[in-house]
Amino acid sequence: MGFMKVLCVVLFALGSVCGTVIKSTHDKTYQGPRLTSPSFTGNVNNHRSTRSRAQRETLEVKHFYLWTRSTQQNKTEVLDPSDRGSLYNSTFRAQRTFVIIHGFLGWGLEDWILQMKEKLLKVSDSNVIAVDWPAGSTYLDYYIVVHRVAYVAKDVEYLIKTLVDKIDLNLKDVHIIGHSLGAHIAGLSSKAIPKSYGKYGRITG
Repeated sequence: MGFMKVLCVVLFALGSVCGTVIKSTHDKTYQGPRLTSPSFTGNVNNHRSTRSRAQRETLEVKHFYLWTRSTQQNKTEVLDPSDRGSLYNSTFRAQRTFVIIHGFLGWGLEDWILQMKEKLLKVSDSNVIAVDWPAGSTYLDYYIVVHRVAYVAKDVEYLIKTLVDKIDLNLKDVHIIGHSLGAHIAGLSSKAIPKSYGKYGRITG
């Protein structure tokens, strides 16, 4: 077993015994694991799916970044699913949509995400959304981050449902791309989508 695997096992064991105060990359302090969160494997529907703008701070996702071919050069748009104006005033259109979800220790504007965005827009007139969620800053954060995964998945589902309801997005046009824990978030968000909405066109993780 490699050193990093051993380290992760040890840290996981320590995290399960005591509620260590850990600081995330977004300067939000957590008092140990969130014991009331859905399980990692995903009872995601325990999480609130309808939110007013006043409840925006309850979202785990910090930003939903958007780029299209109509986005101004060197600009990044931000979508807020609880703010209808944010959607209507954006360049988002009901067309092929890629949703990129980073993994542990990542963030929504990493170089690989920006590079992927450029390549996707070059070959396809589409929407590209990057999900920026608090994924920790050190390996010590892993136990806390895992307990956020189902909440983040529910927030992604909330965004997609809103785009379907307000912008007439077709779920068959949605391609979710997840890296590391982002792949688990992609799968859990798919489970959270009501059957009446259909299924994502594709999930890659």
